[in-house]
Amino acid sequence: MVVGTVGVIVLMIIANTWRWYLRGTRDTQVVVQLTKELKLASDAMAADYGPAIAARTNDGTSVEFNFDGGGTPDGSAQWGDPDTVIEYLVQSQKLVRRDVTSGADLPLADHIKSLDAQVVGGKLQVKLTAEFDSEQHDLTLQFEE
Repeated sequence: MVVGTVGVIVLMIIANTWRWYLRGTRDTQVVVQLTKELKLASDAMAADYGPAIAARTNDGTSVEFNFDGGGTPDGSAQWGDPDTVIEYLVQSQKLVRRDVTSGADLPLADHIKSLDAQVVGGKLQVKLTAEFDSEQHDLTLQFEE
């Protein structure tokens, strides 16, 4: 009887230890996944912002970068031919990089719930929200003209 009780207590301790360990592992996995996706998104946007001559948002849910094009670049944003326009938007929980000029889409990051863009104090501010397994993380980027 005593041996049986002690055995049950030991099994309860082992079960609780495993439950604690697995919960910590799961939480770490969620944070790593969200961090990875937000880093992919921010790195891609930063890489396009570097050589761009202008950045804007039309509707608050997408961001556009203008690259000077044509045979003789004029240094001003045309937002159409001969310039190249790259747009970032969220479709089906993915951040998509769209070349507006050619129409080519490139999915970049998964689990992106929203992209909110607005001009604050003369700077384009972009807030990305990633969601994975009912946990959300936000990242805010600022682009100066």
